[in-house]
Amino acid sequence: MNERRQTRRRTIPFLRGGVLQVAGREHIVTIVDLSPEGAYLATRVDVPAGQSLTLKTVLPRSGQQVSLPCELVWSNKRFEPGTGRPAGMAVRFRHDDPAVRSHLKLFAEEGPFPSAVTAAMDRYEYRLIDVAEIDALELNRLGRDGWVLSTALPQGTSWRLILARKL
Repeated sequence: MNERRQTRRRTIPFLRGGVLQVAGREHIVTIVDLSPEGAYLATRVDVPAGQSLTLKTVLPRSGQQVSLPCELVWSNKRFEPGTGRPAGMAVRFRHDDPAVRSHLKLFAEEGPFPSAVTAAMDRYEYRLIDVAEIDALELNRLGRDGWVLSTALPQGTSWRLILARKL
């Protein structure tokens, strides 16, 4: 098969549903993979060529509900054991919303969850200290070591200090 995609697509590792509107009817579909250009939808809905389609879904990582006008690219009537591809259809989006396109591009590049590994300059170390009273001299000593008081929570007759420092 000749690959014509311009951007990366992301296979979704969990079930993400959507509603496909076809000729005034709504069908529940599973989104198998997603890119800024289109998606593969697991469904057995028969769609005539040239039919106007709309995919309603919630964008991954944002929770924003969107309606994406689309067109049928190709369909597969049954499960393909060789590739593991379920019965369904590939659709191409026909939307001009730059915010949605940008969000889908970011999702396709990074995946469903933001990267857990950050640069060292973005990492913080936290320290919890329970004290009977807040001592300004002790806080100044901790400040010289790079610690910053984030918050002080009352704990009955004592205080819980939460300190942070950038690594």
